[in-house]
Amino acid sequence: MKKLALITLAFGMIAGAQASFSTLSLSTDPAHAYTPSEFATSNDHTINQNLVNFVVDNRESEEDTIASLTWSLDYLAPTGYGYSNLNLSLQGTYYAPEMYDEDGNPLTVSVIGGSIKRFDDELQQITFASLDVPQFDLPFTTATQPLLYSLNVANDYPIHDGHIEVELFFYVPAGSGLSLDKGKVIGTPTPVPEPASLAAIGIGAIGLLARRRKRA
Repeated sequence: MKKLALITLAFGMIAGAQASFSTLSLSTDPAHAYTPSEFATSNDHTINQNLVNFVVDNRESEEDTIASLTWSLDYLAPTGYGYSNLNLSLQGTYYAPEMYDEDGNPLTVSVIGGSIKRFDDELQQITFASLDVPQFDLPFTTATQPLLYSLNVANDYPIHDGHIEVELFFYVPAGSGLSLDKGKVIGTPTPVPEPASLAAIGIGAIGLLARRRKRA
């Protein structure tokens, strides 16, 4: 019973270990000179990063604007776990009255592309192919509306210690507007037994099997 209690306690400690998320760098256009004191950190599976002065107001303008956001994020899963999926979301508001170009194509606030780079920092030689961000067009609206843009990032396998670099481009046509005030990332932890843990479990199983054989 004592051995069983110790094993249960050990697994409880693993499951309760903290995660960590932290912003490594952040840059935007419209520009804001972010300082490390403005970078977000978190000790769970979610990080909320405030975005400052990311406002494009073209309601009275005759010019289109391409805005951008580049966010580098470090993460460390609890002991024995890795992140198989990371969900990125952006919150804000937008305004996009119904407009079309000369060919009849809609002109609205859009995510027009970008890329996501993923890294395994525990295995420093491991990097992954950059993922392309698909275009996403927001529906027309004659009044300012809340914006929630979500993007799922799937790793090739659960990564315990890694980081991602996200680059997004936004199209804001003349007569419309876009404001972003928060970025959020949620990690999905997946159990990944470490080699040492696997070895300990294997040795324990062999010991129990040997004892059973002696009793028999």
